[in-house]
Amino acid sequence: MYPMPTREALQQATGKTFQLWIDAAQTIDVELLEVIDGIAMSPGYQCFSAHFALPSGLRAEQAVFRVSPPGDEGWLLLMSPSLPDEHGRQVLQAVFHMENPA
Repeated sequence: MYPMPTREALQQATGKTFQLWIDAAQTIDVELLEVIDGIAMSPGYQCFSAHFALPSGLRAEQAVFRVSPPGDEGWLLLMSPSLPDEHGRQVLQAVFHMENPA
Protein backbone atom coordinates (compact mmCIF):
# COMPACT_ATOMS: atom_id res chain seq x y z
CA MET A 1 0.00 0.00 0.00
CA TYR A 2 1.07 3.54 -0.67
CA PRO A 3 1.46 6.16 2.08
CA MET A 4 -1.77 7.89 3.03
CA PRO A 5 -2.72 10.71 0.68
CA THR A 6 -2.25 14.29 1.72
CA ARG A 7 -5.12 16.71 2.03
CA GLU A 8 -3.68 18.72 -0.86
CA ALA A 9 -3.43 15.68 -3.15
CA LEU A 10 -7.03 14.70 -2.46
CA GLN A 11 -8.22 18.29 -2.83
CA GLN A 12 -6.62 18.42 -6.28
CA ALA A 13 -8.38 15.16 -7.19
CA THR A 14 -11.87 16.45 -6.30
CA GLY A 15 -14.32 15.43 -9.03
CA LYS A 16 -12.12 12.59 -10.24
CA THR A 17 -12.96 8.89 -10.32
CA PHE A 18 -11.37 6.44 -7.88
CA GLN A 19 -11.76 2.70 -7.54
CA LEU A 20 -13.36 1.20 -4.44
CA TRP A 21 -12.49 -2.45 -4.01
CA ILE A 22 -15.49 -4.59 -3.04
CA ASP A 23 -13.28 -7.68 -2.86
CA ALA A 24 -9.89 -8.79 -4.19
CA ALA A 25 -11.14 -8.98 -7.79
CA GLN A 26 -14.01 -6.50 -8.04
CA THR A 27 -13.95 -2.70 -8.07
CA ILE A 28 -16.55 -0.01 -8.56
CA ASP A 29 -15.93 3.54 -9.71
CA VAL A 30 -16.61 6.21 -7.08
CA GLU A 31 -16.38 9.99 -7.41
CA LEU A 32 -14.41 12.09 -4.94
CA LEU A 33 -16.96 14.79 -4.15
CA GLU A 34 -15.13 16.95 -1.64
CA VAL A 35 -12.44 17.20 1.00
CA ILE A 36 -13.49 18.94 4.22
CA ASP A 37 -11.19 20.25 6.96
CA GLY A 38 -11.76 18.86 10.43
CA ILE A 39 -10.50 19.74 13.88
CA ALA A 40 -7.10 18.28 14.76
CA MET A 41 -6.21 17.16 18.29
CA SER A 42 -3.25 19.57 18.47
CA PRO A 43 -1.39 22.12 16.33
CA GLY A 44 1.06 19.46 15.12
CA TYR A 45 -1.71 17.48 13.43
CA GLN A 46 -4.20 17.92 10.63
CA CYS A 47 -7.66 16.45 10.26
CA PHE A 48 -9.80 16.24 7.13
CA SER A 49 -12.40 13.99 5.55
CA ALA A 50 -12.83 12.80 1.98
CA HIS A 51 -16.33 12.09 0.65
CA PHE A 52 -16.82 9.57 -2.16
CA ALA A 53 -20.14 9.05 -4.01
CA LEU A 54 -21.12 5.52 -4.96
CA PRO A 55 -22.87 4.85 -8.27
CA SER A 56 -26.65 5.38 -8.17
CA GLY A 57 -28.49 2.51 -6.54
CA LEU A 58 -25.50 1.01 -4.75
CA ARG A 59 -25.25 0.94 -0.96
CA ALA A 60 -22.45 0.02 1.43
CA GLU A 61 -22.13 -0.35 5.18
CA GLN A 62 -19.25 0.92 7.28
CA ALA A 63 -16.18 -1.16 6.50
CA VAL A 64 -12.51 -1.00 5.64
CA PHE A 65 -12.22 -0.58 1.87
CA ARG A 66 -9.27 -0.32 -0.44
CA VAL A 67 -9.58 2.94 -2.41
CA SER A 68 -7.27 3.85 -5.26
CA PRO A 69 -6.80 6.21 -8.14
CA PRO A 70 -7.09 4.18 -11.39
CA GLY A 71 -3.98 2.07 -11.89
CA ASP A 72 -2.57 2.67 -8.38
CA GLU A 73 -2.42 0.33 -5.40
CA GLY A 74 -4.29 2.77 -3.14
CA TRP A 75 -4.98 2.81 0.57
CA LEU A 76 -6.99 0.85 3.13
CA LEU A 77 -9.54 3.27 4.59
CA LEU A 78 -12.23 2.93 7.23
CA MET A 79 -15.25 4.38 5.46
CA SER A 80 -18.63 5.24 6.94
CA PRO A 81 -21.88 6.19 5.23
CA SER A 82 -22.83 9.86 5.38
CA LEU A 83 -25.66 11.93 3.92
CA PRO A 84 -26.43 11.27 0.25
CA ASP A 85 -25.37 13.78 -2.39
CA GLU A 86 -27.81 16.07 -4.25
CA HIS A 87 -28.47 13.27 -6.78
CA GLY A 88 -29.38 10.75 -4.08
CA ARG A 89 -26.17 8.72 -4.39
CA GLN A 90 -24.87 7.20 -1.18
CA VAL A 91 -21.69 8.87 0.08
CA LEU A 92 -18.92 7.13 2.00
CA GLN A 93 -16.64 9.25 4.16
CA ALA A 94 -13.06 8.56 5.24
CA VAL A 95 -11.58 10.67 8.05
CA PHE A 96 -7.84 11.33 8.16
CA HIS A 97 -5.99 12.47 11.29
CA MET A 98 -2.23 12.66 10.90
CA GLU A 99 0.85 14.68 11.68
CA ASN A 100 1.34 17.83 9.64
CA PRO A 101 3.79 17.34 6.77
CA ALA A 102 7.33 18.38 7.63
